[in-house]
Amino acid sequence: PRGPMKKAPARFAPRRDANQDVVSAAPLEHSLKQARRTGKLVLANQSLTSVPDDVWQVSSLTFGDKWWELLEVAQIDLHHNELVRLPDDVDVKACLPELKVLDLANNKLEAIPHAFFVNTLVKLDLSNNHLQALPDEIAISKFITELNLCNNKLRELPPTMGDLTNLQHFNASNNILASIPASMARCRQLNKLILHHNKLVSLPDIFSGLDNLTELELSCNILTCIPPMRSLVLLTRLDLRENKIAKVDALPPALSELHLGFNALTAVPPEVFRITSLKILDLRTNKIAEIDPEIVSLRELKRLELSNNDLMGVPVAMGGMAALTALVLDGNPLKTVRRDILQKGTLAFLQYLKSKMDDKSTDEDPRLPGGASGSDVLLRDARAKGSLDLAGKKLQDLPPQTWDMTDLTVLKANKNAIQVLPPQIANLQLLATLDMSDNKLGDLPMELQACNKLTELYLMNNALTNAIVVGSLRHLRILDLRRNRLSSLPDDLFGLLHSLFELRLGGNAFVHVPRSLFTLPSLVNLDLSSNRIEEIPTDVTNLTSLQSLDLSNNNLSMLPPEMGLMTHLRALEVQGNMLKTLRTNIIAKGTIAILETLRLRLPQQ
Repeated sequence: PRGPMKKAPARFAPRRDANQDVVSAAPLEHSLKQARRTGKLVLANQSLTSVPDDVWQVSSLTFGDKWWELLEVAQIDLHHNELVRLPDDVDVKACLPELKVLDLANNKLEAIPHAFFVNTLVKLDLSNNHLQALPDEIAISKFITELNLCNNKLRELPPTMGDLTNLQHFNASNNILASIPASMARCRQLNKLILHHNKLVSLPDIFSGLDNLTELELSCNILTCIPPMRSLVLLTRLDLRENKIAKVDALPPALSELHLGFNALTAVPPEVFRITSLKILDLRTNKIAEIDPEIVSLRELKRLELSNNDLMGVPVAMGGMAALTALVLDGNPLKTVRRDILQKGTLAFLQYLKSKMDDKSTDEDPRLPGGASGSDVLLRDARAKGSLDLAGKKLQDLPPQTWDMTDLTVLKANKNAIQVLPPQIANLQLLATLDMSDNKLGDLPMELQACNKLTELYLMNNALTNAIVVGSLRHLRILDLRRNRLSSLPDDLFGLLHSLFELRLGGNAFVHVPRSLFTLPSLVNLDLSSNRIEEIPTDVTNLTSLQSLDLSNNNLSMLPPEMGLMTHLRALEVQGNMLKTLRTNIIAKGTIAILETLRLRLPQQ
């Protein structure tokens, strides 16, 4: 045990610092006494131009109190002062051995001495200063969980940022950063990354490692593109406003908010239509000339910002978007809607569109002029773009001209009544994306294996009873087989699909988990919901890249304790089962609690 500490002088003398400002003794003594009793020293809003020397001696002061009842100072609050510099001759580690929180926000600091980056810090606020650089020694504070650097003059971040592996909240907004270090891919605990109002021109491909991110702020930079973000399965808010982005690919799958306003988009990115969890979509002030009717797939969308684009009309199908409460269309050259209808507000406008839907329920697609000439226009445009969109055209067969378009990379024929995918599909050997969801397919032709460049295959909501041919599509990254009639898959089906990232098998008739999926080394998202699965094999632990697993609405009575070792799992859904080994309150607490409970049931070794 430590011996008695030094008793402070009975009376503090007023102190005059180098800048000749007088620090009143009485408030300082009171603050120091409170610090020893509470563990927190508060000297905020004191107009200090330097830190009083007594602060560095606080651990040795007792003020006549019982020394064994005093606390080590763990928090220091110096925000909203006039600090220009910190002493570089103080051994902070020795003076404040348990310092965890240091608040230096709203001062005039131009640099932070190396000694202040102690390994006990968990929260450091340096916002609203004049910092121009951060030293490599930041890595010493490896246990920091919150770091705020906003509103400084930082031009770069040190490469040692990647050593802050416990960092959860990082704010470097309102600086002049042109890049961020690639080493930050190692900051795998990050859940909030705030970088708006900088000079970022590009981003390193770091997001495959940041799988805990829930919020990403990148607005007001100079970005022209973004790296793939599909692995960010927990991200709910992505802000990319006020950049120079013309194209967006590989977006996070579970976003609630997506802000793409004030960019250079000429169309709504097709990837957006797959984010069915979206509630807010901001596309204002771009160059969008047309809205794809597939926008209606966003069934949870509440607010849609489309102001200041080049829209002349909107799809009448939007009249069926029941969740939409705010649709903003100001500043568009709309010609198909009277101004007085728009002025009545969102609800009236959607009712107007719905009436148009009812009027032309048996007419041709409103976006495709009737007759052969309209089809010719559509197909000619597809040849030029390499992308053919036939979604929702009420087709029973694909147009014969499709098979002559050998340069196609994208074919979307979802939401039709197509019963057969013909053998001529083999002609489209450059196809990367094929969407045949919401049709009436009962089988897949073996000729599909010729499309060996496919990376995305969407077959949701058909009548498939087997999917053997997909096993030869070795470049697949996304395979969607939800809501078919599948009850089993061959044990070796996925042996070649080493790149498969997302597999959706929900809404089928599986009683057993297909064993072939346990051989997928890159699988991140797996949906097995709404089947009849009775047991989860321990082989599920072979899926070492898995981050999201949906087992909801099956016939499970237990989960193997070994699943508790799957610490890489970020989202585990088990609702709608008759689990006897997991209490409802544990399930309600979420993934971490479920995994901890399972780990406790592992045999002791």
